[in-house]
Amino acid sequence: MMRQIGPVELVPERPATGEPLRVCVHTGPSCCTSKMEDSYMAAVRSEMQHKMRSYSSELKYLIEGHKKAYQGRRVKEEKSGMDA
Repeated sequence: MMRQIGPVELVPERPATGEPLRVCVHTGPSCCTSKMEDSYMAAVRSEMQHKMRSYSSELKYLIEGHKKAYQGRRVKEEKSGMDA
């Protein structure tokens, strides 16, 4: 999924050297700036937190469903054992 992350002004007109990069580290000119990296890292962090909350909710829903099914089956077995 492609998104626009930050303003287009973060992209330099020409590749430059000497930028202290932490993610896009390589020798030679780069079209990436430290501000771009900061913007990308903030976006990734936000997206990961959103996905973790979403997956946690789904997992909680599944666990609750299995718990109810197990408890229902157990109650049914106990009732049938008492009737015998």
